[in-house]
Amino acid sequence: KKKKKKRLDLEEMFFGRAAQLMVRPTTFRPVVRKMGGHDAAEAAAEMVRWEKYSYMAVAASGIFGMYIWYLEYQHAKHPHHTEKAEFSHLKIRNKPYPWSCPDCNLFDLKCWRECRAARKEA
Repeated sequence: KKKKKKRLDLEEMFFGRAAQLMVRPTTFRPVVRKMGGHDAAEAAAEMVRWEKYSYMAVAASGIFGMYIWYLEYQHAKHPHHTEKAEFSHLKIRNKPYPWSCPDCNLFDLKCWRECRAARKEA
């Protein structure tokens, strides 16, 4: 009996809520938010103003981007020095590496080429 009573309570609750929703008046009044209490004309003027601000921001970004591009272009035009200074502290070896060229770092391709060329000559 208790299980049956509990089931009836759930059914009554579900169908009761469904019945309430069906009986509720169907008149729907849309909620209109007035942002800051403006009327439609003030809102339209504000929209136009922010649209102008957006266009100015896009134009300023474009001009700034072209300026940065010009600086990078000028920088790329002149030759770059590719020679690196040989500092003594950059190649300290306490023990040799465990691969075929024991003095070369793993990704030092120039050293690997020189090591392999020296091995071929020998």
